Amino acid sequence: TPLLGKTMHVGTLAMGGREWELELSPTDVFIAENRTDEAMLVLLLGIALSVGLLWWAFKDEDFGEIMHELRLADPFWFILATAAATLVFIPRAWRWRTLLQPVAPGTTFRSRFAATTIGFMGNNLLPARIGEFARVFALSRMERISVVTGLGSLVVERLFDAAFVIGFLFLALALP
Repeated sequence: TPLLGKTMHVGTLAMGGREWELELSPTDVFIAENRTDEAMLVLLLGIALSVGLLWWAFKDEDFGEIMHELRLADPFWFILATAAATLVFIPRAWRWRTLLQPVAPGTTFRSRFAATTIGFMGNNLLPARIGEFARVFALSRMERISVVTGLGSLVVERLFDAAFVIGFLFLALALP
C-alpha cells in the first residue's frame, strides 16, 4: 500500500529532560488487515475525533501550563502507568474465555481483549456502565456469538465480581 512505512511528523515534545519526536503512522497490522480506502478514512476520522475531543476537554485550560507540566513528567512513569492500565485487561479477557467456553468455545483472545477494551472505554465515556453492553456487542461482531449469550456471561461475571468484593469485605472486617 502507498502508506506502508510512511509517517507524518507532528512535532517535538521536550519531556523529562529529553526531546521526543512525535509522529503519526498507521500500523503495519492495521494496513495489512484493512487495505481499503474506507478503513483509512475510519482511522483518520478516529484521529480527528480524538484531537477534537482533546481540544474540547482542554479548551479552557492554559496550553502553555499543560505543556510545562508534561515536560516535567518522567516518561518512564508515564509508560509504566500506561502499561499497567492496559495489562489489567489481559486477565479479564482470559477470565471471559472461561465463562464463554461452555456456550461459545473457541473465541479468540484477540477478540475478547478488543471487546474488553472497547467496553471499558465505553464505561469511561458513557453513563450507567453502558460500556458493558458495548463490550458484548463488540464481541458478537467479532465472533460467532449471540448478544444474549454475551449478556449472560456478563451477568455471571458481575455475580463473581460481587461475590469476591463481599468476600474481601468480610476478610477486612475479620482482620484486627
